Amino acid sequence: MKAGLRAKLLLPSIAIVIVCMSLASFYSAKKASDELWRELLSSSRHLSQGVANNLGMFVEDIQGAVVMQAKNERIQRVFRDKSPEMLNDASQALTDLTKFDPSVQGASLLDPKGDVLASSDPSGSGNFSDRDYFKQAVNGHPNGATHGRVNGASGRCDLLGSCSVVL
Repeated sequence: MKAGLRAKLLLPSIAIVIVCMSLASFYSAKKASDELWRELLSSSRHLSQGVANNLGMFVEDIQGAVVMQAKNERIQRVFRDKSPEMLNDASQALTDLTKFDPSVQGASLLDPKGDVLASSDPSGSGNFSDRDYFKQAVNGHPNGATHGRVNGASGRCDLLGSCSVVL
């Protein structure tokens, strides 16, 4: 059978329409995908910026509490009088610091050699002279030093704050 004029024009026209619709769909999907990706990146950027700002404020609050506690007379007396009563009083002051915020898990008072004098944890002892945060505190870091690290035992991220006790 011979195709008529109508069939000769109709088949190429349908083929062109199908190809054009396919290309339009492809580019439309590509553009939508790119737009969604840009929005996702933008949202992620805003979210991470908000988390960083809030974490910065949190760290400043914790540093402030540590610095304030370092100026506490109950803490400073231990360096002049290491009697059991003074050590217990200092331990209580450190326990009060842990009540400042539930995220503060422990507090210790170290002598200039790095040995624990008093702690919020009754079993707290040891020497921390090799730790960077201790070295910065001993060297008089202005507003306390803060270091983050991954806890080897629990696998959680810990934030360690320290400052010098000025007598």
